[in-house]
Amino acid sequence: MKKIIYFSVLLSLITGCNLEDFNESTLPLDNPLLLRKTTREGPDVSRETNFDDEGRILKIENNNSGYFYDYSYEEDIDKISVYNYGRIETSSYRFNYNNSELTSFNFGFMGGGDDYIITRSENLTSFNYESNNELYTYTVVFETNQLSKVIGLHTFNNFQNKYLSKTNLFYDSDGNLIEVIREIQNYEEINSSIKFTYDHRTNPLHNSMSKYAPELLMSGNGYGIIINSSPNNLTSNDESYENYLYEYHNNYPISSEKTIKGDNLIIETKTYFYH
Repeated sequence: MKKIIYFSVLLSLITGCNLEDFNESTLPLDNPLLLRKTTREGPDVSRETNFDDEGRILKIENNNSGYFYDYSYEEDIDKISVYNYGRIETSSYRFNYNNSELTSFNFGFMGGGDDYIITRSENLTSFNYESNNELYTYTVVFETNQLSKVIGLHTFNNFQNKYLSKTNLFYDSDGNLIEVIREIQNYEEINSSIKFTYDHRTNPLHNSMSKYAPELLMSGNGYGIIINSSPNNLTSNDESYENYLYEYHNNYPISSEKTIKGDNLIIETKTYFYH
C-alpha cells in the first residue's frame, strides 16, 4: 500500500495575523481563536493553507510546486470524510464511520482504490495491507483508558513474523509530544531518540486538528500530526535540527521564524490569520 509522506505539511503550518484586528481586552483566553489562513514563505517553499469557519483545515496549496491537499468533512459527526492530495492527478482517502467510530477507509488513485477494514482490540487500532505479496499490519497504539493519546506506531510483517518498524511516543504533563523512540526501523533494532520542546502558549491548531488525528494516522501519516495538534507550539526539533521563534499576541502566535540550530539564518517565515 502506498503511504503518504509524514505530515510535515501540517508541521509547517506555523502562521500569523494583523495586530490591529485584535484587542487584548476583547480576547478572553477561554474563547479560543480560530485560524482562517496561514502562509509559509522561504527560499524553497511558498505555501498557503485555508480553514473553514470552524477552524478546520480545508486546503493546502504549494504555490511553487502545484502540489495540494484538501479535506471534506462529515458534518453530522464532525469527522474527515475525504482527504485528497496530488497535483493534476490525485490520490484519495475516503473514510467510513459507524456512530463516529472509524470502521474502514478506501485508498485509491484517480477514483479507483482498495478498501481497508479497521479492527480494534483494547487499546489497539489496526488494519492490514499487502505490499510485494507480503501481508502487513499497521497498528496505532493508544494509552490504556485514554484512547485520544497515541503511544505507539507499529508495522508488522506477518509473512516474515517480525516488525518492519516500531515507534514509541512520550509526552509531557501538558500533553505535548516530547520524545519519539524508533525502536525498530527497516527490521533493524536502532533505538534512536528524537526530542522536541515547546513553549507554554496556545497552539491554534490544537482544537481544530487533535480530534482528526486517528483518521490521519490511519492514512499513513506519522507523528508529525501529533506534534501539530499538541496543546503548545513547537520550539525545537532534534530530527531536523530546527528552532522556531514566535511573535505572540494575547497568548496566540501571529508569526514565526524557523532557523537551523547553531545558525541564525532564517530559512522560513510563517504568518497566521484568524477569523
